[in-house]
Amino acid sequence: MSRIIRKIGLVLILTAGLAIAANAQEPVEEPGYTDLDDDSSLEYGVLDLLREHGSLDQMATFLEQTGLGDYLDSSKAFTLFAPSDSAFEGFGVADSNGSVLEPDGLAALLKRHIVIGRTLVLERAVGETLVALSGDTLVVGSADGCTTIGNAAVIEEGLWCENGVIHVINAVLVPAKGHRKG
Repeated sequence: MSRIIRKIGLVLILTAGLAIAANAQEPVEEPGYTDLDDDSSLEYGVLDLLREHGSLDQMATFLEQTGLGDYLDSSKAFTLFAPSDSAFEGFGVADSNGSVLEPDGLAALLKRHIVIGRTLVLERAVGETLVALSGDTLVVGSADGCTTIGNAAVIEEGLWCENGVIHVINAVLVPAKGHRKG
């Protein structure tokens, strides 16, 4: 009888081991997300990653000046459409001394560039909409073979940081004439 119990115990142990091994497969990625475990940029907060990039210093400075950098570092997940430094300079927001807008106006402008939740725009359909933190509706489009968001082309997608994703755009997002929020 004890031999039978030992054999049953051995079979149970082997079965449990096989079940554990079968469940130890590679994780399946959800559509629209990359394997974040292997991305060293996840060690960065949003401001650090913007500064590390090299052409997003103005965005980092403006987020810091308005307190939105702290908000992004503490929020659950976000998508940031970050105009390049040259986009800010061309828009007239940035000069060599920093912001030329009042803090409230600058914060309102920047909120147009933030969407709650991680979004990869290249996987979105043309005409699909996203709602910015400002309440503005941003429309995904396509022009000259590039994905667009609002009035800007996405020139670099998918810079992942601790709790969000940043897409570099070539223009500052402005509401269309006659635009209403939400």
